[in-house]
Amino acid sequence: MIIDESCAKIRTPEEFFSDPYECPVLYGQIYPAWSPYNYVLNNSLGMVDPDGKEICLVYDNKSKSCTQQYKAGMDAEQFKDNKDLYNFVLGLNKLSTIDVGATVIATLIKSQERYIFSDQRSPQGAYAFGGTTRTFYMGGFGSEEMDIDDMVRVGHELFHAYQKDKLGSEFGSGIDIEVEGYLFQYIIRYGLDNYRPDPNDYIGGNDVPKGEEYSKGMISMAINYLDRKEFPIRDFRKAADNFKEGSDTMGAYKDFPIYTYTKKQTPVIASLYHTKVKQ
Repeated sequence: MIIDESCAKIRTPEEFFSDPYECPVLYGQIYPAWSPYNYVLNNSLGMVDPDGKEICLVYDNKSKSCTQQYKAGMDAEQFKDNKDLYNFVLGLNKLSTIDVGATVIATLIKSQERYIFSDQRSPQGAYAFGGTTRTFYMGGFGSEEMDIDDMVRVGHELFHAYQKDKLGSEFGSGIDIEVEGYLFQYIIRYGLDNYRPDPNDYIGGNDVPKGEEYSKGMISMAINYLDRKEFPIRDFRKAADNFKEGSDTMGAYKDFPIYTYTKKQTPVIASLYHTKVKQ
């Protein structure tokens, strides 16, 4: 029998594994003698782990374990003493209220990998997701009150973790990787603002002709998402080509190759669209 203390039920193993998500289970109370690193109680032939790892908010380096996992909609007030973490959780909670954000967060929570929050700055000195360490570097994120710009920044880095989860070792530094991140960021913004972008909106940089082409492609892709249409791969490739000269954020990416994996396979963000990819 399995004592499911979190919802005061006693269920047989058959009942539990037929519906493991009926209510949360406090595994530490059920198996106090087992370390979280004993995968399926050292019985990999007879058992499986149905829900993988987590988005880890508080990681204990001494015990090498996660002591606080993220759950959608959780109370952020408990992290008031750590403003970086507090704002990060506020951002995740807000993103989880729109469909595309909820999908990405649910994927990371169910992943076989662990994604960790850090209140340290990234090696580049900015908010970033480190693919090698699977870490969200958010040092300094709590310096101001959260606004929509901060929330979409969380979304951008969250999507990079989603890319890493889907691509594994193919995830790297590239303009195509960043264009996906910015597209996700724009979709998040339009969802939170309840705003339908105008095709003539300008979101480019100082090189106006290239910026106009970049804006046109990015907004076209965002509108296709909002209209539940196919992912326009040609617009994506044009946006990647125009990013170097057309984006106002290009300075940080000047040494990146334009394409990493997207010449060989469909961009990860296309999986979030509602219909098949249009070649």
